[in-house]
Amino acid sequence: MREISRSNPKIFDTLLKKSSTYWQVVRKIRAFLRYPSASALWNLIKLSASYITHSERTWGLPAHVKIDVSPNCNLRCPVCPHGTMTKHERRRVGTEMNLERFCSIIDQLKGRTLFASLYNLGEPLLNRDIFKMIRYAENNRIGTYITSNLSLKISDKMIDDIFASGLTLLIVGIDGVSSGTYGKARRRGDWETVRENLVRVASRKRELGATFPFLQIQFFCYPGNLHEHDDVRRFASENFIDEVSFIPGNSTPWLLAQRPRPDLQAKKNAMRPACAWPYFSMLIMNDGRVLPCCKFRLDYHYGDDDSLDMGDTSISTLVEIYGAGPYRVARSLVSTPTKMRDMPTHFCKDCSVLCQN
Repeated sequence: MREISRSNPKIFDTLLKKSSTYWQVVRKIRAFLRYPSASALWNLIKLSASYITHSERTWGLPAHVKIDVSPNCNLRCPVCPHGTMTKHERRRVGTEMNLERFCSIIDQLKGRTLFASLYNLGEPLLNRDIFKMIRYAENNRIGTYITSNLSLKISDKMIDDIFASGLTLLIVGIDGVSSGTYGKARRRGDWETVRENLVRVASRKRELGATFPFLQIQFFCYPGNLHEHDDVRRFASENFIDEVSFIPGNSTPWLLAQRPRPDLQAKKNAMRPACAWPYFSMLIMNDGRVLPCCKFRLDYHYGDDDSLDMGDTSISTLVEIYGAGPYRVARSLVSTPTKMRDMPTHFCKDCSVLCQN
């Protein structure tokens, strides 16, 4: 990202968003193209046809799946639900996904899904089977990536496991390259631990001459850390980190920012659906429940209510869930947001992506 004057915050923010969007697209394309196959590409073509034609039906499985292998986290970031959870809510989150459930999911996705992100709101490295999971997915030609805070003890064996697993992309969120700045957004985190772990992983990658995983620093930008913009780039360059992605930070807690917005009007119908998630992606929770996306109704993700679930992998196959009524309704809503007015209840109802001020 080129040098930007801080004297004009609007220009900085606009360019930051463009840079962030570009690099997110690039990294996903890299993951997509690691294991191209005729069946997976044909599946993507069918999904694209459904998207372009605004069809409620799809003739495949999602090209991208987010699997919540670890709902727990060692940090308490203020914008994240983990930052405000009570002890009761923390117990309700549940345990890490077990290997058997994960392998069953991959068995259903192989040959059609191109890549999987093995995290949601938690820290994936807390799952003791994470590297077995990654290896199983990669062996079945599904690219994987995880986002980690890397603020935990990592042994040399764990670092070797990262490379042996075949992980495609490792994203590390830091939001600061000094102890004072880092701790503001990453509460309970320790910058020196993160710095040491990043240096060790990057160094081991060079020793092995490995291509993967691609190493990326994800830097959420806030007024209090913009002065470290050049420092994080320098740190990445000096330690052979492949990429730094700058993303505008949101000081509004996600539970509030991603809440339903019945106060807004539905968007007018457009040439393309307002959201691509119901056509191309899926979120599978740690207990096997299926939700349409990871960005909305975050208070619902780990609650006791299951009335808005799209399905349950413990009961139904992914083919059955992806073609069932709740998913068809989701595709209908993102294609024609005005239908929300007559919709009594659905996970996607009143999502801000489908609304306008």
